[in-house]
Amino acid sequence: MDFFKEVKDFFSERLRSPIITSISFVFFLLNWPSLFNLVFGDTTVLERIEYFDANTTICSKYVFPVAFGFMLASIWPWIAFAGSKIVSRGVARTKEFQIEEAHKVQLQRIILRGEIQDEQDRIARERENTIEQIARQRKQAVEDVGEENLQRVKETFEQLESVEKEEWDDWAKAYVDQLHPVKREIILQIGSSERRISITSGTRDHYEILRKMAAIAPNHTKIRQETELQTCLDELVSERIADRTAGEYALTLKGFEVFDLLKF
Repeated sequence: MDFFKEVKDFFSERLRSPIITSISFVFFLLNWPSLFNLVFGDTTVLERIEYFDANTTICSKYVFPVAFGFMLASIWPWIAFAGSKIVSRGVARTKEFQIEEAHKVQLQRIILRGEIQDEQDRIARERENTIEQIARQRKQAVEDVGEENLQRVKETFEQLESVEKEEWDDWAKAYVDQLHPVKREIILQIGSSERRISITSGTRDHYEILRKMAAIAPNHTKIRQETELQTCLDELVSERIADRTAGEYALTLKGFEVFDLLKF
């Protein structure tokens, strides 16, 4: 068993030798037609051997395989090294590209969060300004009336607030009841977004609204849909339901009240 193992290890080491492998490769490359006929030919063994001898030479069997085999074995490490360098450069460039794309996505997210925060701050400032304005009006009214009528003024304000709320609720419900279907979809689309949206051709919000309009009136042409969409946007801005700045839209406080009625 040890003898056969030693023989096996001997031939295994020789076959793994780069020189033997290179010589064998060149030998096969130069004599493959004769070798193919020698192994797979349908003639007798002697005829195939004679064909092999007749179609090969000392150079093709010995000189060229040894010479080119040694040459290939000597330059192969450099070829492998050059290939590894090319592959490593490609891998490094791919990693750099992935890092750059990740940085771009992160930057876009930061910009988007900043826009959302700016819009939230703007809405908060509007609410604060409204509250301050009401507070100033109340203070001025109290000063004009005097301390002795303070309680009566408070009751009057409470009554006015109640009436205004009822009137506002009635107006909002009536507005929602007679609201054009396209305006309804626009208000829901703008109110559902956490930032100002651009409803211009090619944007996602523009596509979503047109898709919903097609479901409402499937027989309308695209030109009619575009015209109707722009008309409804202009009317919402004039009614102070929406605010338009630099071609982008957001709901006003009045618009958010209508949005809440539509949504809930």
